[in-house]
Amino acid sequence: MIDHSGCSMVKLRGAKPKYYDPNRIENDEKLKSIYDEYFAQFLNSSEKLTIQAVYDEMVAEHFENTALAPPTYRRFNYYVNRRLEENNMTLKQAKMNARERRNNHRLLKGNAQSGVYYPGQMLEIDAVELDNYNVSLRNRSQLVGKGVMYCAVDVYSCCLVACWIGFENNSITGITDLLYTLLDDHTEEAARYGVELTPELFPSRFIPTSIRTDHGAEYESKEFSRMCKEMGINHHFVAPATGSLKGTVEQFFHQFQTLMKSQLVDAGETYRRYNSNHKQKAVLTIEESRSMMYQFVKYFNRQIRPNYPYTREMIESGIAQCPMAIWEYGIRNIQSRGR
Repeated sequence: MIDHSGCSMVKLRGAKPKYYDPNRIENDEKLKSIYDEYFAQFLNSSEKLTIQAVYDEMVAEHFENTALAPPTYRRFNYYVNRRLEENNMTLKQAKMNARERRNNHRLLKGNAQSGVYYPGQMLEIDAVELDNYNVSLRNRSQLVGKGVMYCAVDVYSCCLVACWIGFENNSITGITDLLYTLLDDHTEEAARYGVELTPELFPSRFIPTSIRTDHGAEYESKEFSRMCKEMGINHHFVAPATGSLKGTVEQFFHQFQTLMKSQLVDAGETYRRYNSNHKQKAVLTIEESRSMMYQFVKYFNRQIRPNYPYTREMIESGIAQCPMAIWEYGIRNIQSRGR
């Protein structure tokens, strides 16, 4: 406990507030040091404490057994918000840990296409567990678990070039299945699930120059490293806890999950509430989930991208502002230059 015997109790100028306490501690260097200590605790605590919780702890440790009245919560709250403003930080940012702040509020010095000059040069690959449960193909009353979606998006064109849904999570099997679909004919594969796709809309049958992934177990495995080496693919990792560095594939996941939520209300979609009953309400099989995935490809690869960094040559050529058109433009451009 800090000795408050030297704390200032000087008489302030002006009229006294209506509820002024003559025994209250005034602002001085000792009080500021206490504020600084608990501001740092508020900012760096792994438990993500609220301002009120930090204030209560401060009062209990430093002012409980003193003759001076503790500073009010309003005063401490004002101090915390002023310090946040000095650090160009919002209250929401303050409650994030260092990794979250680096991922969500880092300085953007370019875009996803920086350093990428042609289709197939760089693919972003990732996986996500879907929010809905699947049922058995043979017995729809039997629950079989959640599907895991693996996707590959071409960075140059933002075009989805491969996707797969299985039950393997953080598994070399899942990423292997994804690469198999990339080398296969998407037209035939989608037709198995009742979806008609053209090679222009969903390109395939090529080996990328490089791929970009996070540090998932399947991507750090020796099997995946060997696979990339045998296929002549350069493998690049993004920094840990920075999903925004592969935002193209993350955007696909976000849009697909939003679609699934809208289509599966009370039909197996997982809701974070006590009466969700999503397991009892599940209706989709893994085959139907794949059908929805391929149908979504039609939308995603034809979606208008007004914020894409179009070059002057692209604008002069009059291409449509969508991934499939950008992919076709890039392929023509490569062929014309003899690559």
